[in-house]
Amino acid sequence: MSRHRAVRNLDLAEELADDFDHDADFLDDISPEDHDALEHALLAVIDTLGEPEECGISERRMKEALWETYFDAPAAVDMLMEAKEQEEAQARKRADGFTDVGTNAKAPRLQHTSRAPLRLPADTPPAPQGLSPAPAERPATSPASSPRSASPATGAPKKLSKLQQKLQANREKMGAAPGAGTKGIARLLSSRSPKATTPRASSPVATEPAATAPSGAQLSTLFPRTGPLQPFSSFGRTLGGLACVQATGAHISLPKKTDAEMEQLQAAFSQLSPDDVNMLTAEKEKRAQAQAAEKASKAAAKPTAGRVQQLRQSLGKMSLQSSPGSSPGGTSRSSAPPTPKLSLSREQILDQLHAQDAQQTREMGLVVVGHVDAGKSTLMGRMLVELGQVSEREHQSNARQSAKMGKGSFAYAWALDSSEEERARGITIDVAQDSFRTDNSVFHLLDAPGHSDFVPNMISGAAQADAGVLVIDAATGAFESGFGPRGQTREHATLLRSLGVQQLIVVVNKLDAVAYSQARYEDICVQLRPFLQQGGFDLSKHVQFVPCAALEGENLRHRSSDGPLATWYTGATLSEALDRLQQPPRMYDAPLRLPVSNVFKGGSALSSGLGVSGRIVSGFVQVGEVVRAQPGDDWGTVKAIELDGDLRPWAAAGSSVTLYLTNLEANQVHVGSLLSPPSALVPLAKEIVVQVLVFQPTYPLVRGTAVEVYHHSADMPGQLTELISVLDKGTGEVIRQQPRVLQHHVTALVRVKLGHGARDASGFPIEDFKTNKEMARVLFRMNSETVAAGIVVDLV
Repeated sequence: MSRHRAVRNLDLAEELADDFDHDADFLDDISPEDHDALEHALLAVIDTLGEPEECGISERRMKEALWETYFDAPAAVDMLMEAKEQEEAQARKRADGFTDVGTNAKAPRLQHTSRAPLRLPADTPPAPQGLSPAPAERPATSPASSPRSASPATGAPKKLSKLQQKLQANREKMGAAPGAGTKGIARLLSSRSPKATTPRASSPVATEPAATAPSGAQLSTLFPRTGPLQPFSSFGRTLGGLACVQATGAHISLPKKTDAEMEQLQAAFSQLSPDDVNMLTAEKEKRAQAQAAEKASKAAAKPTAGRVQQLRQSLGKMSLQSSPGSSPGGTSRSSAPPTPKLSLSREQILDQLHAQDAQQTREMGLVVVGHVDAGKSTLMGRMLVELGQVSEREHQSNARQSAKMGKGSFAYAWALDSSEEERARGITIDVAQDSFRTDNSVFHLLDAPGHSDFVPNMISGAAQADAGVLVIDAATGAFESGFGPRGQTREHATLLRSLGVQQLIVVVNKLDAVAYSQARYEDICVQLRPFLQQGGFDLSKHVQFVPCAALEGENLRHRSSDGPLATWYTGATLSEALDRLQQPPRMYDAPLRLPVSNVFKGGSALSSGLGVSGRIVSGFVQVGEVVRAQPGDDWGTVKAIELDGDLRPWAAAGSSVTLYLTNLEANQVHVGSLLSPPSALVPLAKEIVVQVLVFQPTYPLVRGTAVEVYHHSADMPGQLTELISVLDKGTGEVIRQQPRVLQHHVTALVRVKLGHGARDASGFPIEDFKTNKEMARVLFRMNSETVAAGIVVDLV
């Protein structure tokens, strides 16, 4: 076939037609359940509107409306009536154009199509004259009649369709006549509609001959006109224009008021409206707030407890508290914290603390440090088992599980190393916490990691301790590795003293690996004593040396009388050495300071609020007290206090506690935050002056050196902005001003800038040594090594 013939025979309509089936019917794919629902709803629509031949709405259109409204018969009826009204309005506009009110226009088709024929009972009183016009008042002829509404006078009865038969059967089953559903509506409308004051003949709407009147409830019946058209008001004249007034021919006149009515109106509008009252009240509050802010800005005095209380009262008078309608649990930065409801006064708690200190029972924080694989976790795990803190059943379970993994010697260590990663790698990663009791003391145990990669975690644990246990591996070559230039034995001992720990127990562990050699033990002690003395420890008062073998339990709580250690050692056991430790003085009278070391969402049986853990540095806290998380403006209320697994009404300085807080979320407090009372906040510093002791850094410390600053559990970036002077270690006198570099083992005064970028613009909570010595200790690290430590002497 030639190309011309192919083009000539081409059916363009077929080629342009897409694959979409425009003739697809939604009834073809309908499910049986939806079909039954559709038929049932269709009966309700027909019962309301009448038969399709009577109301002028096809059965197909009714089904489509029901499908669009998901078989909701009332909604479908409203949709059909609205669509019918719009169609007839458009038809009137096209046929007659704009028809003024009051002209003898043809009645709208909506009057022909009504909800249902009203068949009122015989005993119903006649409707008001304005509701249903009498047949005599209808004109004999009509300009136009709808052929659909005309019914033949004679002829055989029309055969009913299946749907009509079903409808008729349903009506007979329900025992109600057709249109009975609308009788109640007609009665309700007739009873609620006021009686017409004018006869129906005065209606401006043309009526339709009775012979062609459609069945069903007419609009004139459902919505009757209650009277003649009233004259247009000034408001209506403004909206409709003069055309409406001219079309009606009505005379416009405003209603006249009597003198009494005018006086009543003037009296009603002579007072302030509710809106005016609200506006004046808001303006008055704004002026009060502005005056309070101006007074606060002029006050240059340092906020004291009395000053803070005065400001809190002023804020309370200005109603800046959270309104009752605010979201529960929400934190408003502009609202002042509520007044705490405390069960005990400050004096009562101080009396109980002094009485507790008078007793011989001491409470201390104990951190265990040392080189990696020195046996720290095994030592303290065996100690917990012998003291009964870990049950024998739990220990046997750890022994079986460690034996399955080929690490049977780690059974005691697993009492503290509980995470899967720690057990798989055989090292401590995070600081493990527990508590145990000896004859005279209660210890809060902190098992710190020994690996060099986890020194920041060790610093966080050591900052919470009052005393330390330095574990030494006595095995051949192990001590030399840990005590070398890069060993953790040196660094951990230096960090302990830099963080304020003065009391130290040196445990020479694993003596069983060298057959309890006395020479090996004495050699280790000889090398450690000068190093510890140079680091600032008092050997005669605060340092004890204890030999032991943790895996065999030798010299922990008991020492074998006929054992190899008893032949040359007669000193104290580890338990006795712990009882010799002295509790350092506590700062009970100082304001509350609690550095946060852990944050979690409470879900235990004790409480379900936000949980924060840490050691109270100074002051005390009790249930119901309001605390503030710094840096930040968020505050919370102490709901519960947990200490050693028990709930306590209060806790004081030196205790490692867990506080459960309300009104605070996990994103508002984090590790490194500081909890303090709103009346005695810690100043936020952006720059500090520190008196440092330089260790042996690999790289020199010069002006502009970037360092990591550690303060309790907080880790913040810093920079040496100025090297002020070099000091004499003994007297503290200035030796040299403005040094260019800080050499090893020198004491110097430096200026450090804290933070980096907008995130740290508010500063960090730090106090100087004179105010709170526990809050003034800092450490400097650089390139994974500790380069210096010092105390804050001034805040800039």
